[in-house]
Amino acid sequence: MKMIKLGRCVAMALAALMLMPLILNAQDVRDLMREKKWTAAREKAEQLLKENPTDAGLLVSAGICAVNQRNYDAALLHLSRAADIRPKMFLPAYLMGIIYEETGNLYKARECFEKALKNAKDKDKKERAARHLANVSDNIEEGK
Repeated sequence: MKMIKLGRCVAMALAALMLMPLILNAQDVRDLMREKKWTAAREKAEQLLKENPTDAGLLVSAGICAVNQRNYDAALLHLSRAADIRPKMFLPAYLMGIIYEETGNLYKARECFEKALKNAKDKDKKERAARHLANVSDNIEEGK
């Protein structure tokens, strides 16, 4: 029994050591984003995504960087992949809603804000999504 527990501990330690470079590199992306170095952060995130293409956090980071570069196509690509991987995650749906709202695709924006509202876990997120949803719905009704 002790051998099994020891084996699990060793396996967990090895897994943590293998993930450590990825975690540290993801921190580099966040640091670059804090410094508003959008191009460098996006390049770093996309490089890391080659190693771990299902990391929803990195996909969201790359999407945020692309938005700040005004590259909405790339942002939507990254954010939609993140939403596919983690369908109950608030941020990808919310940010896609913002992009669609800003670019005038109100029906897609409404769909995204509805999903974001459903995925929101806290009051602030629910209020933000609901506010955008109401605005988009009003604009659709007004025929904008």
